[in-house]
Amino acid sequence: MHFRKVVCRQALLGLVALFPMVIGCGPRIEPQPLSPGEARIRKFGLIYQEYMGSQHKRPASIDELKTWSKKLSKTRLTELEIPDVEEVFVSPRDQHPYVLVRGGPTGTWQVVAHEKVGEGGKRYLFTAMGSFPELEEAAFKQVVPNAR
Repeated sequence: MHFRKVVCRQALLGLVALFPMVIGCGPRIEPQPLSPGEARIRKFGLIYQEYMGSQHKRPASIDELKTWSKKLSKTRLTELEIPDVEEVFVSPRDQHPYVLVRGGPTGTWQVVAHEKVGEGGKRYLFTAMGSFPELEEAAFKQVVPNAR
């Protein structure tokens, strides 16, 4: 019986040691680059979060957010990978400024901004948690019911 325990223990230790090697041998999955629409709304979101962090309130309008963001230092804009503040406020897909959402449900999935029209029946939105999902129009209207 003692011999059986020793063999089982050694087999278990061998499996535990082998497990990381087996998992590490799979194909490496490279992160996909963001599309221009995703990249732009992400940068808009970075500006929005920067504003919230320094002002401790939501911006009253896109103009207020834009005016504030133009006062950021070149160093900070470089850190945020934003070469042109003006372009951050316009969707590259529909060429309209992003729309700030006033009111609505609060929490981690609170929508703070979205594309005005989007593209192909879908719109990107930016949430309070920093995510930027693309939703089809029907789903979008459920999440942002007062949107036009």
